[in-house]
Amino acid sequence: TAIESQPEREQRLLAACAVCVQEGFWLPLAAKIAELTEDEAEEAANALARGSLLRVLDRDRQRFQLHALLREQLRTRAGADGLSELQERHAAALEDLFKNRQKRWQECRECLGEINEATTYLLRSDKYVLACRISFWGYDTAETIGELDAAFRIIKHQETICLTAGDKHQLQAAYGNQALILRGWGRLEEALELHKKAESIALELGDKATLQAIYGNQALILHTWGRLDEALAL
Repeated sequence: TAIESQPEREQRLLAACAVCVQEGFWLPLAAKIAELTEDEAEEAANALARGSLLRVLDRDRQRFQLHALLREQLRTRAGADGLSELQERHAAALEDLFKNRQKRWQECRECLGEINEATTYLLRSDKYVLACRISFWGYDTAETIGELDAAFRIIKHQETICLTAGDKHQLQAAYGNQALILRGWGRLEEALELHKKAESIALELGDKATLQAIYGNQALILHTWGRLDEALAL
């Protein structure tokens, strides 16, 4: 009843919000999905916030939150086809944003949490290549600007995507990128374990270029531990 009491513009924005992450989303992204201008979306969001259908998380950063029960109801009301169309727009908006990540990194930062949501949908839709591309762009952005928690979540999710698709080339890269973050955090045992997994795949694929990088990264960990003979051998 609360949803249906809203004008058409506000309902469109609510539907778009329902395909963004529940923890909090960036309003301009929802505007793109809803096919509204940013001004229209801001007016609609303010009206929805006054009606307690949206929660303001950070006004300056244009971050809002949709209640989990309301989000679930909106996704149900959209139906399978309607929800799929909204998810398609969500993924397309992220692709458009992140392909220009060097110039739009501040905007990309606001949408890092959306990457796994989009890639999960793309994988279900048999768009594996696009899912990997967007996942890497998200990881690359997060790692570059120092958002390492976000980078690790994204690349960990990419590992799941690669395992599901049986893509060993991308899987070894996912292991390696996770290991680099773990090494930076000082979690050297876990990092070395992942480098070993990547090594096994590289040997299986006969990928010598990747293998030499993997050996080099393992050697750095051994050097840190003072195991210099083993590091030199690698």
